[in-house]
Parts: sequence; C-alpha cells; structure tokens
Amino acid sequence: MMAPKRKAEKIEDAVSLVDLEDGWMQKLLEIDSETLVLILCELCNQARITNKRIKTARTSLPSFSTAKWDQFASSVGLPEDPEDIDLDSFTTPVYQLPPSFHTANFESAWHAQDVYQEKANQTREEARVRILDPVC
Repeated sequence: MMAPKRKAEKIEDAVSLVDLEDGWMQKLLEIDSETLVLILCELCNQARITNKRIKTARTSLPSFSTAKWDQFASSVGLPEDPEDIDLDSFTTPVYQLPPSFHTANFESAWHAQDVYQEKANQTREEARVRILDPVC
C-alpha cells in the first residue's frame, strides 16, 4: 500500500517527503543545462505535470517587491527593527562630472521614465525611483 500523498508548502517540506541524499540539489546544478532539462522534462512527464501547473508554481513564488522587513530580517538573522543595525559609516565620494555625462544620463533617464512613468504609477518589480530627480 502506498503512503498517502501530502501537500508540501515549502521546498524543504517537499524534499523531506522523498528520501534524497544530502547535496542532491548541488549535484543536479552541476549537470550541464541540456541534460538537466531532459531530466526535469522526464520527471514532469512521469508525474503528469502540465506546463500550466509549472507556470503557476513559478509565478506564485514570492516577489522581492512584496517582501516585508520583519520577514526578511528574521530569515537572515537581522534585528526586527532596522534602526538596531550597527552599520559602518560610509561617505559617498563627491565628483565633478562633465556636462556631457549629465546630458547622456538625462536622455537615458527620460526614456526610462517614459516607460516606467512616475513613482506613483510604478508597481511590483519596477525600480520605484524618481529617475530624473537630482541626487544630493
């Protein structure tokens, strides 16, 4: 009799459902990409996993733009309050750049702003900056 199927919420849970040896992920990543594609396709075919399900799983991965500090900080061992981080002092160097540099930057920024619009209109993975604002 087969063991009942359980749903995995995270990759660690999914791996624990199968008896895989330590370092299995690194071994797979060391294979050339064409061979890895063949292996993954065969697994998907055998398990009858459709392209739609793969796309849904990939798009449901958390986006970096939706990350919250408290969730991120706890996962990498940082304090929950960003003000409690003791960072080294850093001074940005000041340079006098030629007008040709500023002209080229402004033209590039103008095109980027044409695509991404103002900060209020930006969502998700866009840069979320005001490109043409001066840096002080």
